Amino acid sequence: MEIIEKLQRSRPEIVHVFDEVVRTLPEGVYLTAVKQNGMRLKFEGIAQSSTRVSSFMRNIDGSQWLRNPELEVVQTSKGTGPGSSFTLTADQVTTSGPEDTRARTAKGKIRKASLGGPGARQ
Repeated sequence: MEIIEKLQRSRPEIVHVFDEVVRTLPEGVYLTAVKQNGMRLKFEGIAQSSTRVSSFMRNIDGSQWLRNPELEVVQTSKGTGPGSSFTLTADQVTTSGPEDTRARTAKGKIRKASLGGPGARQ
């Protein structure tokens, strides 16, 4: 039952992640693929320049829902049109719901009380 509740709470997170991808994507960068493996996202795309890819990575670094951008490859090929193809990965940030925070706080208080800590009743 706990697993189902966790899935229900995390369901809106992907909506926030996609919204954040749109916000972090600078002008002149176009995604051709987005793949998710666990909490790791892989972005493939075309950028007008490698500077635009750097900007995308900085935006991810400052994001609330994404972190740890890592560039795998940037390639500039002649004859394929303007721009550079790139692949980078980033981690999805998860947030615990208010229920999780309350449960952890309550467990901490119970543990302190049972161990005779500052929250223990005498």
